Amino acid sequence: MKTPLLLSLAFAMAFGVTLRAQTTKPKPPKNPPATVSKIAYGEHERHVLDFWRAPSDKPTPVLIYIHGGGWVRGDKKEVPYVQKYLDAGISVVSINYRFTWQAQLAGVKPPVSWPLRDAARAVQFVRSKAAEWNLDKTRVAASGKSAGACSSLWLAFHDDMADPKAADPVARESTRLWCAAVNIAQTTLDPQQMIEWTPNSRYGGHAFGFMDPNDLKTRDTRFAEFLAHREELLPWIKAYSPYALATADDPSVYLFYTDPPALGKSPRDPTHTSNFGVKLKEKLDPLGVECELVHPCATDVKHERIEDYVINKLGTNTPVPKSNRTTRRSSLRQADILAAMEKSADWQLATEVNPIHKPTGWVMGAFYAGLMATADTSKSPRFREAMIKIGETNKWKLGKRVYHADDHCVAQAYIELHLSEKNTRPDKIAPTRERFDYILNNQKTSDTLYFDKKRRGNGDRWSWCDALFMAPPAWIGLWKATGDARYLDFMLSEWSATSELLYDKEEHLFYRDSRFFPPRLEANGKKIFWSRGNGWVLAGLARVMNYLPKDHPARPRFERQFKEIAAKVVTCQQADGFWRASLLDPESYPNKESSGTGFFVYGLAWGINNGLLDATTYEAPVMKGWAALMSCQQADGKITGIQQIGSSPTAHSDDNSEPYGVGAFLLAGSEMYKLVDKK
Repeated sequence: MKTPLLLSLAFAMAFGVTLRAQTTKPKPPKNPPATVSKIAYGEHERHVLDFWRAPSDKPTPVLIYIHGGGWVRGDKKEVPYVQKYLDAGISVVSINYRFTWQAQLAGVKPPVSWPLRDAARAVQFVRSKAAEWNLDKTRVAASGKSAGACSSLWLAFHDDMADPKAADPVARESTRLWCAAVNIAQTTLDPQQMIEWTPNSRYGGHAFGFMDPNDLKTRDTRFAEFLAHREELLPWIKAYSPYALATADDPSVYLFYTDPPALGKSPRDPTHTSNFGVKLKEKLDPLGVECELVHPCATDVKHERIEDYVINKLGTNTPVPKSNRTTRRSSLRQADILAAMEKSADWQLATEVNPIHKPTGWVMGAFYAGLMATADTSKSPRFREAMIKIGETNKWKLGKRVYHADDHCVAQAYIELHLSEKNTRPDKIAPTRERFDYILNNQKTSDTLYFDKKRRGNGDRWSWCDALFMAPPAWIGLWKATGDARYLDFMLSEWSATSELLYDKEEHLFYRDSRFFPPRLEANGKKIFWSRGNGWVLAGLARVMNYLPKDHPARPRFERQFKEIAAKVVTCQQADGFWRASLLDPESYPNKESSGTGFFVYGLAWGINNGLLDATTYEAPVMKGWAALMSCQQADGKITGIQQIGSSPTAHSDDNSEPYGVGAFLLAGSEMYKLVDKK
């Protein structure tokens, strides 16, 4: 039987890959004595660190080393190559931390929170010593091996844990890193991901209590039990897995492994397989986060060793990293965007084999809009063919409610298919035209747009802001397809009526409907503006202006409203790139919400691509929003974090997915694809 290494060699020879040596790194030289030893950074006996000060007249960068040992054993003395760093003008810190078995005995859940939170505290403590130890607070890197490597990546990808209002001055310090360079890191603690990447995985259960704290040999013996309890542990898993936390504003990382990748295979050491690195890099590349992956089969290796990377990145002659905007834009590739779109479109289409929602309703209509955007972006004919099949199955009919905007949404895709044909036939738009002609001949424009207590609202008119996405693009699209100006005039008139009632001219946002007018307010006393509702409007404006001629008399007011909403919306974006369910009270709804975010990214990117929005102002929020959306895409293409069907800000499951949210993701991707091409 061939060994894995021989197979790797054979693969390399067969395909012309230069196989780097299976590195057994030489034993590091003995470290010099620490400048100060066993400095307490907390109250526990394991809260101690050693510090080596690099000689310099100026503040020096600092590397913080986190030892390995599976979070159950190990010591700070394991730090390698201290002298090499000191010679390069980089100070070094090596820390001890509390173990998971100690957390278990103390009743702490999840146990992994102790070693990881200790690592964050150590970073803050070191920064608090900057003046005394002659350190440059901005140039702080983390490194480690195995579990210490996982801790380092967790720090790199976690939002800043500084508390500016804390009484403790150490807690006010930032936990963010300049970079991270790690050795044989576990990049996820999700057991499902681990067995998908590496079928014989056995690591990670102890991080969440699946271990006898009095017997360290049981650390990797309860993986099956860990996997069986995954769903109930998922919030913790996501909170402590580097992979789940990665977003586009994260620092660069270096991943070193001693074995070649073998995705889907069972390597001799599944706990330290380079499969972890391959999958993390697959996520980071589309986000624009610089990731250097080194393993025996890696090509174009820039830094052979961790210490070389750290010295290069932390060196005082190394420029400050480019802004997030520039880094993301230059690293984001059209191929990655398209791959993400196709994966999610395929996932949703596969899900619809056993449909839950009406195929002619708005839930699916919004997905169809995204599906058509994917068809226009992808070279594969399968997406357009899928939409044609859906239309044929629906017999090109709309929803049953004659006047209701939600039941007009599917017409957008039908009309787009009709307009894309060289030899157009009326069959795809005939039912839409018949329905809209009936409405024009039996208008309800005298009805009120107000909701009242006796009924949910007037569905015969566009009395809720979502309607401005559902119906207007279909009406103006039918004008484009037929030349009949009645459809355009009706759309313009009804849009004006809805806007006059629901658009707050001071806040430049739309109320969802009349029920949300003041004095009804959010918990913080602010007006209630629903994220997805305003996302519907911004996206609706973009889709209407796709058809509305630039010289049409109504065009200036549509452009003005679009620009006003866009300017307000970017001020509501949160630090992680998402918009929360409530635009003015995000604290009350902390869940990351991807449907509103998707529509905002689509609308803002469309505005840049069409010259309505200034790229220097809006590109950074767009890139940040896209990175947030990408963090919601699962390995199979599922888009999570979508607020359920509703009409107002509410809490939702982080794992929830809905077709309209997938549609928003696909629309956003289509404009991101164009934006990257422009750059």
